[in-house]
Amino acid sequence: MEDPTKSAYSVADIPLTNQPLLANETISSLQAKLAKAPKDTQLRIQVVRLLDLQGDHGAAEDLLRTALQQGQKQPEIYHALGMLYLRMSASGQGNRQELLKGAVEEFKLELKLNPKSFEGHLNLGRAYTELEQALPSLKEFETALKLNPKAPDVYMGLAFLNNSSERYPYAVKYLDEYIKLSPNKGPGYALLSRMHLNMRQYAKAVEAGKLAVQTMPGSGSSWYILGQAYSYQPTKQDWSAAVDAYQRVVKIVPNWGNAYFELGRALDKLSRKDEAVAQYRSAVHYSPIVGRYQYQLGRALTDVGRTEEGKQVIAASQKYIKLNSEEEIWTTKIATNPKDPENYYQLGLVFMQYPDYSKAKQCLEAVLSANPNYKDARAQWSKIPSLAGTTK
Repeated sequence: MEDPTKSAYSVADIPLTNQPLLANETISSLQAKLAKAPKDTQLRIQVVRLLDLQGDHGAAEDLLRTALQQGQKQPEIYHALGMLYLRMSASGQGNRQELLKGAVEEFKLELKLNPKSFEGHLNLGRAYTELEQALPSLKEFETALKLNPKAPDVYMGLAFLNNSSERYPYAVKYLDEYIKLSPNKGPGYALLSRMHLNMRQYAKAVEAGKLAVQTMPGSGSSWYILGQAYSYQPTKQDWSAAVDAYQRVVKIVPNWGNAYFELGRALDKLSRKDEAVAQYRSAVHYSPIVGRYQYQLGRALTDVGRTEEGKQVIAASQKYIKLNSEEEIWTTKIATNPKDPENYYQLGLVFMQYPDYSKAKQCLEAVLSANPNYKDARAQWSKIPSLAGTTK
């Protein structure tokens, strides 16, 4: 699982539309109504939203595409399609970069028809932010702000966009506005805590983190940020509080490898070595291709006297440490130059070696989409079905 604290807005939780769901209506009953009234745009979007919520993204996309093919080119259809792609990109459905680019195109089509759509500009800004395109993102957020200066989500977007050491005061200013205006203040406190962490203002990070978990007690990412804030504090009491926070995280998000790893580190600092070993094992179980988790498990095993097992785990970690480094290199190159298919090809080869055939396939398909004649990419892509079959 990827670290959810890195997401700008938790876009996977943003609905396709602000239109409330119809009470006591099932997908089948709404589909029956839609068959009788195929030009009812709001009804269509209701069905799409329910399909999206149950994870049937393909059927949701087909319903929207069908409307467009039938000439129903309303801004609401383009907006719903853009939101669908934005949500899919945040929840690991398909090629993230391609989905985000698709979202951008749909929001642009919406705004061509309805240039004063606040939601269109806001979510186009979100999509650009996720693509790390700061200037067009800033333009969209500023336009959204002019259209609705009382909308808290714009301030959250601007805060995230200014989340850097040189822009820190501006980010805090935007977050203060978000917290003042939003009925859901938790995300603002969580991002504020993360900013204080980045600035090494750990006491302030704890303070904001406490407010985040008070308002969002079921948010694993908020407890994670609070755990990190406590971990950087100097006392054993703080480290114990970090353990408590991380234990909350793994109850809420039981398959998050990094949370188990950080819990293990907090226990290590308290010299609770055997407990730390158990948490490092869980980290490796849920994230078996992260080399540093394996390496730290090996170190911890050595600390508790299980020297031979520790040596074996450390030796095994070296392959993944090397691959993790290569993955970071090629991911950075893609962010710098997303149009070069060679970068995607090399990243695909890294995923082949893990092996993570799903991500390898996404990378290689991105290569072939840009250059169908890339023979090496097609050769590697053709191997995946048989290789993936042997790992079941």
